[in-house]
Amino acid sequence: MNQVMKTLLTSASLLAALALNAQNANVVNAYNYMQDGDLAKAAEYIEPAISDAKTGLSEKTWRYRGDIYRMIALGTDEALKQQFPTAHRSAAESYMKANELDTKGSYKRRTRSRLGPCKALR
Repeated sequence: MNQVMKTLLTSASLLAALALNAQNANVVNAYNYMQDGDLAKAAEYIEPAISDAKTGLSEKTWRYRGDIYRMIALGTDEALKQQFPTAHRSAAESYMKANELDTKGSYKRRTRSRLGPCKALR
């Protein structure tokens, strides 16, 4: 019986870790695509991350979303801007949500400085 319990606990722990990893994978993929300059792909991954119960409550998720949409709105790729016509609004809303979730104040200054240009595009 003791071995059965250990196996069940190990299995449950593994499943929990896999579920957590899947949730974070969208944020990581979005960040990586953003770093590579593939902003359309980054947006594709960040959207499910903000809807997720776990990652949607993370300041980092919203800050990355703001960064992705800010880069689209302020970029020079007109086709990308047409694909995401409300990028400036999405960026501004994301930065405001990131500030709200940043209870430690670690990124408030950076987020506020990035919010200004997005609001100016309204």
